[in-house]
Amino acid sequence: MPFITQGKTNIKYILIVVILAAITGGGILAYQYWWLPKQETQPPEIKLLEKVEDETADWKTYIDDSYKVLYKYPPDWEGKGKSVELGCHPDVGPKTLAKTGFDICGESELGIEDDARELVKNLTLVFRKNIIIDNRPAIKQTVKFQDGTTRIQVLVQHKNVLGKKTTLHLVGLNEDNKYTSAEFENIFDKMLSTFKFIEPTEEFCGWSTDGSCVSDSDCMAGGCSGQVCQSKNEEGVITTCEYKDCYSAEKYGLDCKCTNNKCQWSK
Repeated sequence: MPFITQGKTNIKYILIVVILAAITGGGILAYQYWWLPKQETQPPEIKLLEKVEDETADWKTYIDDSYKVLYKYPPDWEGKGKSVELGCHPDVGPKTLAKTGFDICGESELGIEDDARELVKNLTLVFRKNIIIDNRPAIKQTVKFQDGTTRIQVLVQHKNVLGKKTTLHLVGLNEDNKYTSAEFENIFDKMLSTFKFIEPTEEFCGWSTDGSCVSDSDCMAGGCSGQVCQSKNEEGVITTCEYKDCYSAEKYGLDCKCTNNKCQWSK
């Protein structure tokens, strides 16, 4: 059957082609719909963020009035108090152990870089890196003594009571063989993560641990001079005993209250 007859398009031929195309296309669609296995479209998987637990939530709090710092320590450790002996001795550490723990071992007027180098003299430097503690630059290093014992040293920028820049010495002592080096460093690093410099106001110079609370009755004044507002759910805060007039909350019309679920001094 010719497609063009005497200059005119053959309509029957075109209709036959269109019908055949429709039949073929319909057959393909039917095959895909009824015979091919169907694949269900799965929505994208949404992974919920895992809740990160505060591993130091139940730890005790130590406050050093001399250097105006606060940090937490493990619940099975105890406060040892400041030693009058020369050298570094733990402020806090495991019960019954005298040579294991955490100490603030003085300060110097050298910068942290110079101080770090000075403390390594006549010792072996095992490890050193730059870190940040409470938004302040610091250096963490491990040194080995001639007898084979090691010590973790942290040098952090500080200001003394006169406002002069100094370097504060934080020391980790692990000399009773209670912990492996890795175990002790893990505890030490967790303690460093809680380390805070206390910035008192111009007048009242007490402070808060920001302990958790639901109501005012969950909060109480702690510390040797009642200068710390803390939660009753926390272990009692240990402070050095140096009374100052600016510790008197009553004088400034303040109470230890629950504010935004944190125990804080408030009017």
